[in-house]
Amino acid sequence: MTTREASTPSAYIGRTSRTPSRSLLDAGWSTPLGDLELPDGDPIARVKTVQESDFPVLAIPEEFGGLGGDMLAVASAQRQLGLLDPGLAIGLCMHAHSVGVMVEHQRREKDTSWILLEAIAGRHCLVGSAFAEPGGSANLMRPLMKAVKDGKGYRLTGVKFPCSLVTTAELFCLSAAAENGETIVALCAGESEGVARDGSAWPSLGMRSSDTGKLTLTDVALDDRLVYHRAP
Repeated sequence: MTTREASTPSAYIGRTSRTPSRSLLDAGWSTPLGDLELPDGDPIARVKTVQESDFPVLAIPEEFGGLGGDMLAVASAQRQLGLLDPGLAIGLCMHAHSVGVMVEHQRREKDTSWILLEAIAGRHCLVGSAFAEPGGSANLMRPLMKAVKDGKGYRLTGVKFPCSLVTTAELFCLSAAAENGETIVALCAGESEGVARDGSAWPSLGMRSSDTGKLTLTDVALDDRLVYHRAP
């Protein structure tokens, strides 16, 4: 085996899967994504390959078009991805986080947020988690991004960074501070007018497959129906 061959994830997995230690580590873990194969090279193509798999809908309840997977199923899927490409797994963990939060919210509140979950499942949307902001914050629910009331919705302005899946996610789960002192949590379409996505803003070698960068919103219109949580 050449040095180049040994450096590829598939070569490494194939070699270690035949050892007793590999068998022990694999014991008890399922493979919810089946025999997933990722293309070499372009990390964006790798993300899109996972998007076409069952991963985007794994945690969404069956009644909303998903597979109804539990936390262990999602952890198993993340493990599969981590064995293939650790950076990719880090980025896609943000989708699992965003969808998981929405599922738990819907279970508690029994509100109309099921419509959003159904839309994600129907289109196999990837959802980026846009909570972190430049400078960092000890409290993700005290965002600097502003939400100004405008008719039946809001106008969003601010920066989210670092944000994984910044160029590949169709939707972003984000937090913003409203004028009345509330923090809103909502889904924002990545192709909305006023959204700028910079995928070159996180050049770290180990994170390139995560599609992490900067998300900038400038006076972006947000329909109030896309807000699924409010907190003081």
